[in-house]
Amino acid sequence: MAGSRAFGQGHFFRALMTTRSVLFSFGLLISGLAASPGRAQTTASQFGLAFGSVAKVVQGADTLAQPWAGGLNTPQFSPIDLDGDGQLDLYAFDRETNRNYTFLNVAATGGGRRYQLAPDYAAAFPADLQSWALLRDYDCDGRADLFT
Repeated sequence: MAGSRAFGQGHFFRALMTTRSVLFSFGLLISGLAASPGRAQTTASQFGLAFGSVAKVVQGADTLAQPWAGGLNTPQFSPIDLDGDGQLDLYAFDRETNRNYTFLNVAATGGGRRYQLAPDYAAAFPADLQSWALLRDYDCDGRADLFT
């Protein structure tokens, strides 16, 4: 009985020390990563790697500027005349990031219309919207009302 008890206590002690050493090693790893925020770029340059834009995306005769810059994740679109020119512009609310985006309806090169990002108009909308936002003329006064 005494022998099995000593074995049990030794096994517990080894398991405890193993757990402590794993946690200690994990702590060192995390603190080492946090202490060197620019290490990945330094390592990349040591191996001759460089960041740059090499892939061009062409649509028709136009080369798209910053085609990989990202976009909207779960947008809701609503038409609205932002600048009062009689053309319906576009309001977008991204439900994942809870951000407002506004786009003006402008003349396109070669004719037609296109939407151009106009972030100054987004400041007119509440910054604390969450989950969803739609513009509809609820009271029939000819102006869009915000539902959120």
